[in-house]
This record gives sequence, structure tokens and C-alpha cells, in this order.
Amino acid sequence: MLNKLVQTAILAGALSAALPATASTFVAWEVSGVDWNDVLNARAWPSSSSAIRAAIPTARNCR
Repeated sequence: MLNKLVQTAILAGALSAALPATASTFVAWEVSGVDWNDVLNARAWPSSSSAIRAAIPTARNCR
């Protein structure tokens, strides 16, 4: 029983490693009109009432 489980786990791992990944990540923004000492808020959805997920200091990370 354990041998069969291990074989199944190895097969599942091999198949998942062989398949191409379909996830994508948004990796860059172009921000303008933000003061150098301001904070850019990344929100859950595009609304000023949505939750802030991250606050990015613009002086170091944005141009």
C-alpha cells in the first residue's frame, strides 16, 4: 500500500513538473505625478475605499 502511494506521489510530481506554468505576475508599473516623498498605495481593487495591500515609498522604488 505504501509503495503504491509513493509511486503515485512520484508520478504526480513528475507530471506537474513537466507541465508548463500558466500563472502570470504583473511585475512593473509606470507611475507619474507622485511627489518624491509620497507613498504609493497598492489596493485590493481600483477604488479609494478598497483595502490597502502594500504601501510603496516612491522615493526609492518609483520614478
